[in-house]
Amino acid sequence: MRLAVARPDDMLPLLGDVLLDSERLLAAYRALRDAGGDLHAALATADPGSIEVLQRLAVESTDAEPGDVRRILLREKSTRMLRELESEARSTEDFAAYAEAIGWLKLQIESVQPDAPPDRVAEDELLAWLTQRTEEPR
Repeated sequence: MRLAVARPDDMLPLLGDVLLDSERLLAAYRALRDAGGDLHAALATADPGSIEVLQRLAVESTDAEPGDVRRILLREKSTRMLRELESEARSTEDFAAYAEAIGWLKLQIESVQPDAPPDRVAEDELLAWLTQRTEEPR
């Protein structure tokens, strides 16, 4: 989120709701996204908790690169999702229903490792899959 505040044009298009697990960060992200990356506009419309987060982030510095941060967030969310899928698969009679998704997700996690070359198309596909999977009713 620090990069989303500092470099909104670079970072906001790389993020998605599913990548932010904290409700406060998610609310701050949404306020900034809805304001088109304009911090002052986001602060004018955000709830008090989001205002606090955005103000704190605005004064923190970072030298991270947006693509690197996105890959970290994708890797973390994908790893959590993989654990959930594996847990669900162990508690069902129909493991085959999960096998394809688990195999695909493991490959995607490998593709966002630090030593893997960046692939924006594959990252976008992974983000879309994570978003869809998270929004599906359980």
